[in-house]
Amino acid sequence: MVFSVIFFVSISVVIDTFAAPVDDRNAKCTETCASESCKRTSEDVRKYINESVHPCEDFYNFACGGYLSNHVIPDDQSEISQLFEITDVVYNQLGAALMEPVSENEPKSSKLVKKLFQLCSDTDTIERNGLRTAHSLIKSLGGWPVVDGEAWREEEFDWKQLMYELRKHGLPIKHLMNTRIEQNVKNSSRNIFVFDQPELPVNRLNLMHGFNNTVVFAYYDYIVDLAEIYGGSRSYAVAEFKHFFEFLIELAMISVPPEHLRNITAITNIMTIAELRQRFPGIDWLEYINNLIALPDVKLSDQDLVDVGLPKALGDLLKLLEKTPKRVIANYAITVAVASIGHALNRKIKEVDNRLAQRLFGTSSESLRWRECVTVTTQRMKVAVSAVYARKYFNEEAKKNVASIVTNLHTKFLQILEGVDWMDDATKNTALNKAKDIEMHIAYPHELMNDTVLDDYYKNLTSSEDYLQYLLDIQTFAADKMYRSLLEPVKKSDWADHSVSHEVNAFYHFTENAIVIPAAILQGVMFRNNRPKYMNYGGIGFVVGHEITHGFDDTGKQISKEGQLENWWTYDTEKSYTEKAQCIIDQYSGFKSEELKIHLNGIITQGENIADNGGAKIAYDAYQEWVAKNEPEKCLPNLDYTPNQMFWISYANAWCTKERKEQLRSTMLVRTHPPSMYRIYGVIINSKSFSKDFNCPIGSNMNPSKKCTFW
Repeated sequence: MVFSVIFFVSISVVIDTFAAPVDDRNAKCTETCASESCKRTSEDVRKYINESVHPCEDFYNFACGGYLSNHVIPDDQSEISQLFEITDVVYNQLGAALMEPVSENEPKSSKLVKKLFQLCSDTDTIERNGLRTAHSLIKSLGGWPVVDGEAWREEEFDWKQLMYELRKHGLPIKHLMNTRIEQNVKNSSRNIFVFDQPELPVNRLNLMHGFNNTVVFAYYDYIVDLAEIYGGSRSYAVAEFKHFFEFLIELAMISVPPEHLRNITAITNIMTIAELRQRFPGIDWLEYINNLIALPDVKLSDQDLVDVGLPKALGDLLKLLEKTPKRVIANYAITVAVASIGHALNRKIKEVDNRLAQRLFGTSSESLRWRECVTVTTQRMKVAVSAVYARKYFNEEAKKNVASIVTNLHTKFLQILEGVDWMDDATKNTALNKAKDIEMHIAYPHELMNDTVLDDYYKNLTSSEDYLQYLLDIQTFAADKMYRSLLEPVKKSDWADHSVSHEVNAFYHFTENAIVIPAAILQGVMFRNNRPKYMNYGGIGFVVGHEITHGFDDTGKQISKEGQLENWWTYDTEKSYTEKAQCIIDQYSGFKSEELKIHLNGIITQGENIADNGGAKIAYDAYQEWVAKNEPEKCLPNLDYTPNQMFWISYANAWCTKERKEQLRSTMLVRTHPPSMYRIYGVIINSKSFSKDFNCPIGSNMNPSKKCTFW
C-alpha cells in the first residue's frame, strides 16, 4: 500500500492488513500500574483502539478503530465524538441545574437563566401562543412581501430603516449590512465600529452552483415552507424566492472568499466617519451608525474612527442594493430574520426547521426538548450559565493540576523558541517576549463566584413571560452592551469574555495574547486527576500547546504582544515562515475524501494545522521534561505500550470522531478545523518523535521522508 492511498480513503474504511504492533517498539513495559485509575484508563483505551491495524500504517484507525466500530451516531446528531461525549455530560449537568426550583437567595443571574430555560421547556404555552408574537414582530418590521403580497407597501421601504428596526427588536443585522464592535487592532486600548461583508445564510461555495446544489435547494424549500406557514401562497412564494436566491447568489459573488481573509493588514482599513462619507457619498453614515447604536448616551461624531474592512466589497454591496428591487431586499432580510427565530416557535415551524437540518446534516430525528433548551440557554446567557456550572460542578483540584501542566508547557515552548534555527535574533527576541507575556486563564474567572458582580452584569435585563420576546430582549441587551463598549477603554482579560466555564473548548485571544481553558473540558479523555501524566499531556496538554501555538500561526504572527497589528518579522525570517506554512498548506490540501471526491482546503485550515503540529510537539517535549525531573511512569495494565506510545494514543483518542457524510462535506469545505482524522494524520506524519516511539520505518504511511515542521 502506498502512502497517498491511506489519506484518500473515507473515515469508515479500516485498514486491517497488518498485524498488531508487538515486536517493533523501541522498549517494553517493565512495570505496570495497578491503581484503580490506571485500570479504568486501560479499559477505556482498549475500547477505543483497534490492534488489528498497524500504527505505522494508519494511526487514526489504530487509535480510534474500536471507537468507530462501537459507537452509533445518535439520530438527532450529525456526529459522535469524544468531545461530544464530554459535552453530553455537561449538558446533563446543566439540564439538572436549570431544572431546579428558583430559591429566593439566588442571584438575579441565576433566576434569569432558569426563567429562560423554563419558558423554553413550556411547549404548551408556546403552542397556545402560536405565531402571535412573530406576526406582531414582522408587522413592526414593515411586513414580509412574500406573505403580504400586493398589500406590501414598497414605497415605504428603506433598507436602512429596516436595519434600525432589526437592531431595535434584537434581530440579526449581519446578513445584509454586517456591522459589529471589535477591538481596534491598530489601537488595542479602544474598540471600533466595524463594517464586514454579509454573513450569508448559505455558504458561498454552495451558492456558486445555484439550484443544482443540494444545500441551496434544501434552503429554498425551507423558506418556501416558512412563508406558507406564515400565511403566504405557496405558488407565490416559489416565484418570489427565485428572486431571493438571485440576490443571494449576487451577494456571494461580490463577497471575498475566506482564503483571502487571512491577511489582517489587507482587511483592516480604518478611517474617520467623515472620510467614509467622502468615499461612499450615497449614505449619511453618521446618521446610519448612530441609529444602529440606538443608545442616547452613545453618540459618534464625524471624527470618530470606523474600520471599513473591505472597501471594495462595501462599494459592491452598495451598488447591488441600489440596483436591486426593494421587494427583493425586504424578502431577503425579513426571511433570514424570521428563520433566526424558528427555534422559539410552535410545532409547525419546528418541523420545517427539523426537515432542513435532516437534509443538511443527515439527521433523522430532532433533539430532546430539554437539550435544545440547554443549547439556547448557554448560547444566549453564557455568563449566567458559566456561573451555574462553575459553582455546582467544577473540581478545584483539577484546576491546580492543570495549572501545573500549563506552566510546564509554557516553559517548554519558550525553550523550543530559543532553539529555532530559522528565526533571526531580532524576530526571535520579539517572539520570546510575546510568548513570555501569554496570560493563562484556567477553568473560570473568580468573578463568577460573586453575586454582586453577576447581578451588576445583568442589571439592565428583565425577564418576560413570552419565550420569543424574552429571547429578543436578551439579544437586545447583548447588543446594547456591545455598542456601549465603544466609549469604554478596553478591559484586557475581561472576566465576562472569559466566562465560558461550561464550554468543551479552548481559546486563544489574539488581541489579549491570552489562553482560556474552560472548566468543562477538564474531564473525560482530556484530563483526569489520578491517571498517568502521559495520558493528560496527550489530552489536555495537546490542547494547551495548540492554543499557545495560535499566538504564532499565520494570524497570530501578525499581532504583537500588546494585541496590535504589527509586522515584527524581518524579511528573511518572514520568508522562511512562509515556506514552512506553504509546506503545511500543500500537505493538508492533499488529504482527500474519496467517498465525497473532496480535497481539504489547506489554506483556510492552515492556522489550525500549524497549531496542531506545534501543540503536539510542545506537549510531547514537556512530558519528556517532566519525566526527566521526576521518574519514568508505569505502563497501563493489559496494554503492551510504553508511556511514550501512550502519549500518542491518548492524543489520538481525544479526537476520535464518527460523522455523517453530510457533516464531513461541510467540515471539509468551509470549516477552519479539518475533520479529526486529518488532524491526527497531519500531526503524526510530521512527528519524528512518533516515528521513533513506534519504530516506524521511513517510507511507511505514518513516516514519510518529507515532513513539514515549524518548531
